Amino acid sequence: MTRRRAQRVGVITEPPQETTYLVVGSGAGGAPAAAQLAEATGENVVLVEAGPDYGPYSRASWPPELLDARTLPLSHDWGYNSEQQFADRTIAFERARVLGGCTAHNGAIQVRGHRRDYDHWVELGNPGWDTESMLELFLAAEKRLGVWTYPHDELTPYQRTFFDAAPTAGLPQLDTINDLDEDEGAAPETVNVRDGVRWNTAFAYLDPLRDTHPNLTICGDILVDSISVKGSRAIAVNAETPTGRRRIHAENVVLAAGAYGTPAILQRSGVGPPQVLERAGIKPLIDSPVGENLHDQAFISLEFTGSGELVRQMNDFESRRGWAADEQVLIKARSAMIDEAFDLHVFPWSPPGEDGSRRWFLGGACLTPRSRGTLRIQSTDPHRQPGIDNAFLCDPAGHDLGALRSLFALFRELAAAPAAQQLLGSEIGPSENVRTADEITSFIRNTVGHYWHPQGTCRMGPDADPGAVCTPRGQVRGFDNVYVADCSLIPEAPRGFPMLPTIAIAQKVTGWLIGAAHGP
Repeated sequence: MTRRRAQRVGVITEPPQETTYLVVGSGAGGAPAAAQLAEATGENVVLVEAGPDYGPYSRASWPPELLDARTLPLSHDWGYNSEQQFADRTIAFERARVLGGCTAHNGAIQVRGHRRDYDHWVELGNPGWDTESMLELFLAAEKRLGVWTYPHDELTPYQRTFFDAAPTAGLPQLDTINDLDEDEGAAPETVNVRDGVRWNTAFAYLDPLRDTHPNLTICGDILVDSISVKGSRAIAVNAETPTGRRRIHAENVVLAAGAYGTPAILQRSGVGPPQVLERAGIKPLIDSPVGENLHDQAFISLEFTGSGELVRQMNDFESRRGWAADEQVLIKARSAMIDEAFDLHVFPWSPPGEDGSRRWFLGGACLTPRSRGTLRIQSTDPHRQPGIDNAFLCDPAGHDLGALRSLFALFRELAAAPAAQQLLGSEIGPSENVRTADEITSFIRNTVGHYWHPQGTCRMGPDADPGAVCTPRGQVRGFDNVYVADCSLIPEAPRGFPMLPTIAIAQKVTGWLIGAAHGP
């Protein structure tokens, strides 16, 4: 895919030859990790990003589509897609290749999850990840990102329709979606949007340090291939730069290249399942389940025609306000597969179609997937896409399919509410004539996609856990000085969006790293 390049003045694309800390990736994990290391240690920190660095926000050199919080742009997409899990279609797995990573193109919605999520990580043998310690980091991240919640009078007519319809389905209206102890309900979303601008982690964490911390070097357009290893230590990272291949020597390597990038780098470095590495032409160095445990929250949606009255109300709203978000309300619900907390999200969504007019969807996901997939490199070439198989709906007990069947029924219940019926129009698309249980199952299997939340491919766990790639402090097993500080580390998906948990992961892992190196 051709990437748009805005003017980039004064940015660095050639990294130094050596550094104390090398951070790979600049998204929800990498930017906070690099910032904390630079601020807390005073040591040299190099942050490398495969995509471009457009400089600080104040320079006004960022492409407009990456700033507009109403869009999910693909101008800087990596181009990942699914393996042949589906005979008749390929699923695109959108990931952003730019400073800020996926925080530069996502929906800018911050959802913490539920208390049970993080306390369960502790139950799995990961001390230090309990809800209270995570909440402290969530609050700090929310302050740095400048998050806020949509006031009721700023909800568009389409969004307001489903907020009003929620009680008819037994779902109370909540003040916030982010109470970690609250179960089902509907609430306006909490977002990191400033005057319509998606406030990504590059703006929040790196911009404040660009002119004040000369020990931090930010390098764009650096594609990391692999890690050079000597014994149990990483000695350098091998990378492609605009002027050719380079080795960057580092005392410590922090991988934050995301659920796809981080395991691919480790596998190309000889760390992973031996049979996977050998097939790709890599000599195995460390037998590790890198790339296993891949999971995303399985997603489905229904589409509606939208009535003339809905279009009129939306046009009137946008003309008065000057701006109308595609999504503003989130509903938490419980499927028939669980008896506590919640495991479903529902959100009304009105993105523009190819002709510029809005389309009208109800989307949602199973937040507690049991299906587990894999990421496996195909060759030694860092430009070749890894094989990505989320294994959607493949859990033997059928939990994920059962949850999505409940979600489908909830879509229909919400759409039938009096508040919604008058505005939605008719259901269209592949669900239009779906009625029987078998038809619902076929619809789900034929249309299931991802919730843009891949995670877990280098999961943490105790020494006794054969599926754990990393220690509970993010250190890659087999290495003395390589760490994972992104969503790859997550053992089981939280019932929220991964941006806040990933920022917290970066802060925890680098905090422990700083403590080990410098003491209290």
